[in-house]
Amino acid sequence: MAAQNELNKNWTFSLAESSYSIKGITNKQLKSGKQFAATIPGTIHTDLLNNKLIVDPFFADNELKLGWITECDLVYQTKFDFYDNTIKNVNLVFEGVDTVGEIYLNDRKLGNTDNMFLTYSFNVKNILKQKNNLLKVIIKSPVRYAKQQEEKYGKLPVALNSSRVYIRKAQYSFGWDWGPTFPTSGIWRKVYLREWSNAKIDSLVFNTKKLGKNYADVEVVIRVETHSSKNILLLVSLSDGDNVYEKKITVQETKEYRVAFKIKEPKLWYPNGEGDQHLYLLRAKIFDDDNEILDEVERKVGIRTIELILKEKETSTFKFRINNKDIYCKGVNWIPADSFLPEVSQKKYSYLLSLAKQANINMVRVWGGGIYENDEFYRLCDELGLLVWQDFMFACGAYPENNEFIANVRKEVTQNVLRLQHHPCLALWCGNNENEWIWFQEQKISSKKMTGYKIYHNVIPKILNKVDPDRPYWQSSPFGNEDDPNSFKSGNTHQWKIWSMWI
Repeated sequence: MAAQNELNKNWTFSLAESSYSIKGITNKQLKSGKQFAATIPGTIHTDLLNNKLIVDPFFADNELKLGWITECDLVYQTKFDFYDNTIKNVNLVFEGVDTVGEIYLNDRKLGNTDNMFLTYSFNVKNILKQKNNLLKVIIKSPVRYAKQQEEKYGKLPVALNSSRVYIRKAQYSFGWDWGPTFPTSGIWRKVYLREWSNAKIDSLVFNTKKLGKNYADVEVVIRVETHSSKNILLLVSLSDGDNVYEKKITVQETKEYRVAFKIKEPKLWYPNGEGDQHLYLLRAKIFDDDNEILDEVERKVGIRTIELILKEKETSTFKFRINNKDIYCKGVNWIPADSFLPEVSQKKYSYLLSLAKQANINMVRVWGGGIYENDEFYRLCDELGLLVWQDFMFACGAYPENNEFIANVRKEVTQNVLRLQHHPCLALWCGNNENEWIWFQEQKISSKKMTGYKIYHNVIPKILNKVDPDRPYWQSSPFGNEDDPNSFKSGNTHQWKIWSMWI
C-alpha cells in the first residue's frame, strides 16, 4: 500500500549570504546566518513575525517598512530519518513552493521550481539515508527574478506592477486595489515522502456524460503508472451509501483506463436553493497478484450535467443550465482570504463560505489574481451547493508568450485541472480576469493582438479538450462576440461604474 510521510516539522530558515547587503535589514541576527524556526506550510513574512524579527505587517504603514523582505534570498532546511528500505519507489513531493527555488537532498540537487501553482515530485529512493537526511530549499527573491525576466523579454502593458506577469505567482501579492504589497516567499503547501511499490494511480477523472429519464451515464478515467511485469487489477467503485457500482480491469501497462457506469435512479447534485447536494464516493484501488493493495484514491463526486447557454431564439444570452434546468445565478467574487495564504484555516474557509450560502449565494467566482484554491475550499463548495466559476491565474495585463513561459503554463493548467475537475461545484473554467478588456480599452486595438492572447484562446482550450472536455470554458471575463470584450450585447460583463473606477 502506498504510504505518505509528512515532512512539515523541524524546519528552519535563514537569510542567504547573498542578501546580507540589502538595505532595510536592521536586525543583525538575520545577517549572521543564524537559523530561525520556520512553520511549514508558511511564508517568510509569518516566519519573521513569529520569531519577532519584524513588526505586524498589517499595522499602520508597516507595509512600507518591510519591502526589503521580498528582495531577499532565503534558505529553508530540515533534517529527518528514513528507515524503510522495503518500498521500491520513494517520491519527495512539494505541493507548493513560493516560488523560484532550488531543492537539494543530502547535497544533491533535485531540481528547480519556478511556479507556485505546481506540485513538484522527485524520486529520491537512491538518495535517502537512514539518519540525518538534510533537505534544503534555496528560494530566490521573487521581485528580482520577475524584473530580470522583464529586462530579458521586454516590458508589457500591465496594470499595477508590470514585472509581475513574468513570474507564475499569485498576482495579488504584488499589490492590488484591495490589498497590500507583500510578494511572499516560502514553502506554502505540504511536503512529504510518498512511498509506492510497483504501481500507483496518477490521476482520477469523473464526468457525468448523460442524464436520462431514470438513469445517468457516468465515466471514470484512471491513469495508472506501473513498473510491474505481472498483471495488476484495478477496481473502481461508485457508491451513494445504499447502492454500489463496481468494475474490475486488468492493468498491463502505463496508460489511461476508462470505466463507464449506468446509474439507476441517480441522486443528483444541485446548487444551493435548487435542490439537494447529493454526493457519491468514488474509489479506485489497484491490487497485485497477492491481493495486496498497491494504491488507493478516493474522491467525493456528484452526478450532474452543466451547460453554458449563449444563444436562445437567435438572441445572445449567458446562463447556466444544471441538470436540464436553467439556474438564476447569484454570485460573489472570491479573493484570497489572507495576504499570507497558509494563514487561511479550514475554520475560516468554512465560516466564509457558509456565510455565502446563508446569503442565498449559489456561485463563487475564484478570481484570476489569486490562487487555485486549496482542496478544502472546493470540498466545502460541493457540500454547500456553491457553484465555482474558476479563473486561471492571469489578471489585468498582457502576459509573455516565450516558449519557456508557455511550457510552464501548460504544466500548471494540466495539473490543476486534473486536481479539481471531479468536484461537482466546478461550473466553468475561465481564461483570465479582464486581460482582453483592459487591452482593448488602453491599446485601442483588437484583443487578438494582445501578447498572451494565445494562452487563453489556444493553449488552455487544447488542454481542456483533452483533459476536461465536458465542462464549459470561457476565454476571459468579461468577454463576448463584440470588438469590445465588455459589451452588453453578448457574453458576460463587468460593471465597474458602481465601483471606484480606480479613483
